[in-house]
Amino acid sequence: MRTATLLIVATILFVTGSCDSTGSRSTVQIQVTPGQAQSALDAALTRIDCPYEWAGNGPDSFDCSGLVVWAYQAALNDSQIFSDGSSVVSDATMHTLFKHNIVKIKAAEALPGDLIFITNDPEVVTHGGLVHSLQADSVRFINASSFYNVVLVDEWPLTGTVRGQWIAGYGRLLASSR
Repeated sequence: MRTATLLIVATILFVTGSCDSTGSRSTVQIQVTPGQAQSALDAALTRIDCPYEWAGNGPDSFDCSGLVVWAYQAALNDSQIFSDGSSVVSDATMHTLFKHNIVKIKAAEALPGDLIFITNDPEVVTHGGLVHSLQADSVRFINASSFYNVVLVDEWPLTGTVRGQWIAGYGRLLASSR
């Protein structure tokens, strides 16, 4: 009985939604499984060396959020899985993903395919990617890099700055459904 109660509580904690004007639930966000996150990472890894393009959303060129969005849409076989805070959308910036589409997690909890958020501005997330792996003092992640102009796996220290940017946080995707 205790296990069933804990499972119900855990499910409630990771399922959120919004109500439409009638008060009925219009969307639900469900935390992706580790297998789904791994599938998104695997999809992103097939895009290594694709060119960086601002506002690129694949399949042949990407910006950072375009790669994340494309990879999760491929992994979940659904284009309408993101929230802008009020409705389900097919695209999202890294800042929108950070604010409306994740359960925030600690670096030590990050699994392959979880999201990493990077910024050079304390008010807005400006970059990010999908976690590849964690080392003792660094994180490897795949991203569409404007610095290198391609999709690549990069490695950053867990603390400090790289090119004036720092890690703002980590998250496990909450995928929207109706």
